[in-house]
Amino acid sequence: DRLLLTSALFDITKTGVLVTEYNDDGSYRTSQVGEQRHKGFEMAAQGAVTDKLFVMTSVMNLDAAYGKDGEFNGATPVDAPEWSASIWSRYEFTENLSLNAGAFYEGERFADNNNTITKDAYTRVDVGATYKIALSNSDINVRFNIQNLFDTEYLAGGGTTNVTVGDGISYRLAVQMAF
Repeated sequence: DRLLLTSALFDITKTGVLVTEYNDDGSYRTSQVGEQRHKGFEMAAQGAVTDKLFVMTSVMNLDAAYGKDGEFNGATPVDAPEWSASIWSRYEFTENLSLNAGAFYEGERFADNNNTITKDAYTRVDVGATYKIALSNSDINVRFNIQNLFDTEYLAGGGTTNVTVGDGISYRLAVQMAF
């Protein structure tokens, strides 16, 4: 009653995938390539370690490649890491106060379809707290979260001519009321 284990094996094929190629002069060409195949597995576990500590974790392995296309055949699609993982925990100090922390890992991935430019792997750490206030017949939850606690620099997306830089450290305060 305290542990849930899940796993999945997958083998997905998509045809006619749009691929945009950027040239050094700033021009680009979008075309449909033969197919893209994603094979891999994912495993996850979540449960109560104690009455106060809850943990959720997952790991995924992905083998993604273009097929049936002369130019990209066998190449890995952009932003498809071989490994990714996460772990998230929540500790309930009291019935009203809980703290949470988690780490999210994304492995190396390519920035171009020719697989000549690699984006580094990264791990981002988030933390937060929730405080529940009972007011009349309603509960008010006050949540404070810090995303990217260590201000890790990483590339979240993009290609050869543009990149999406991952958000730096950010803070979020939310108040939720159920009535």
